Amino acid sequence: MTPSTAPVLLQDLTVVMLAAGAATLLFHKLKQPVVLGYILAGLLISPYATWLPAPLHARVSVHDAETVHLLAQLGVIFLLFHLGLHFSVRGFAKVGLPAMLAATLQTGLMTLAGYATGRWMGWAATESLFLGAILSISSSVVITKTLAETGRDKEPFAKLIVGILIGQDILAIGLMAALSTIALTGSAQVGVITGQMLGLGALLMLVLTAGLLFLPWLLNRVDRHGHHEILLIAVLGVIFSAAMLTDQLKAGVAMGAFLAGAIMAETPQKTKIEHLFNPLKDMFGAIFFVATGMLLDPKDLPALASAIGVLFFAAVVFKIITAAFGALVAGNSLKTAMRVGTGLVPIGEFSFVIAALGGELAVTRGDLYPTTVAVAVLTTVCGPWLLRAADPMALFIHRHAPAPLAMAGRAYHHWFNLPRTDGPVERVRALLRKMALQVFLNMVLVTGLFGAATGAAPWVENNLPARGAPAWLAWPRSGLLVAAAALSAPILVAAARKSRAAAMLFADFTVSRQRGAHHTPVLRAVLTHLVFGGVLLLLGVWVLLLTAFLLPYWPVVLCIFALLGVLAALLWQRMIRLYAGAQGAIRETLADKQENRGSQAG
Repeated sequence: MTPSTAPVLLQDLTVVMLAAGAATLLFHKLKQPVVLGYILAGLLISPYATWLPAPLHARVSVHDAETVHLLAQLGVIFLLFHLGLHFSVRGFAKVGLPAMLAATLQTGLMTLAGYATGRWMGWAATESLFLGAILSISSSVVITKTLAETGRDKEPFAKLIVGILIGQDILAIGLMAALSTIALTGSAQVGVITGQMLGLGALLMLVLTAGLLFLPWLLNRVDRHGHHEILLIAVLGVIFSAAMLTDQLKAGVAMGAFLAGAIMAETPQKTKIEHLFNPLKDMFGAIFFVATGMLLDPKDLPALASAIGVLFFAAVVFKIITAAFGALVAGNSLKTAMRVGTGLVPIGEFSFVIAALGGELAVTRGDLYPTTVAVAVLTTVCGPWLLRAADPMALFIHRHAPAPLAMAGRAYHHWFNLPRTDGPVERVRALLRKMALQVFLNMVLVTGLFGAATGAAPWVENNLPARGAPAWLAWPRSGLLVAAAALSAPILVAAARKSRAAAMLFADFTVSRQRGAHHTPVLRAVLTHLVFGGVLLLLGVWVLLLTAFLLPYWPVVLCIFALLGVLAALLWQRMIRLYAGAQGAIRETLADKQENRGSQAG
């Protein structure tokens, strides 16, 4: 920063924080959401607010809006970290499947509704697709802050909303990949999009697992010093590192900040971190919302009024319908579904990113971005009132819905939430499902390791040249393959052991003594080997496909894996202990919070 720009930045920050402070006092007194006050304050100090008298505009407006927007990105990082800090990995494991089901249905249906709205308005097909994506993704920052300010963030439906928001953020990454592919090629390449989403999911799972293994150890070491500033600096370093990593993985800075918070939420230092971090979150969160209001140019509003009105109507009505439908399909009651539907109306940060992406690719109209900002402001304004109206709306629907439809809805809700039986058959099935999930997660981690090696290959080749190595060795790609395979070896050993145990359990469960008579042991052994061999074949083919993306020379691949196979046979027990130790460390981390609560209660 040059000396000439420093006073300008200082003046702009002064204007922003004074405006935010005034909005906070006024809207607290009026008992209205502070987020709305921040956005309106941004409108008042925006460089576009030329309707103010010239002397007043020169004094109260922001001059370097671009720098303020850069600082607002810190607000996104801190707010998403705060959201992750109040999120539990165990809690998401409980609501994860219903939340992901609801998020998928809501996002898909809302994208179709937005596309139909755009086509009805006469927009081109690609523009309408971008519009559908913009309207489908809700604002995690606005909604969580609104829930907290209204005192409803601890209610069960709020946990479901947070789970859906996380699912939406994950789906938004896939949507942006799909939209980019469609915009650049003119057609939807399903294989490319699916591959990008699977690879990204595997890498994020790898980041989460590595964080659960490493972060508790790091925070325990830092916390031993007893100095709050050391802990705060270490936490900030972790947040920015995670944000930078996920941004490099094309998942955005918000995802990394959220993952860092979710991991730290499982550590004993959670309460201390939250206490230290709240002032930074409040400051940069205010800058983010004020900067959002600054994006809107009031002079454009008359020309955009009709489009803003139509899109605002579509965002409110279709969002409530699609989100409530997704929550109903996920097994929730009508009251919970309406609370979820009204709570998810506001659009925000991901919508801005998608609108900006359309402009960068030159496939959307120039006024789409300001229109998106205006609709986001309006949905933010009406969000708290819609949430308050959720229960009366649910009561109205309950009273006036056709009797057969209401009866079918109650029956579905009852069936979906039936308690599981505790018989031996159900216990065996539950155990088999658990084993299958563990094998799947192990292979996701392996995919993440090979995906990371594949992504790092171009950088390694540019910075670590072969230096005389023969071309057939394909160095340094072969070195990356060895590293990925070595790190994957304990995980693959664990997956093989778990697959064998599942095959034996399946055979014992399938071939009873009544069915097999005196051939029971033989039939069970044959079925065990068949199932175990089939699973190993699938896992082996998948690993070979992963290596094909990294190294095209099959003889080298076979030699490397033969060497690793020999090492695995020699170090089998050590790999088992290594994997068991890592798994135990993660379980201990996830259990720390519950144990600490119990000790504090005692």
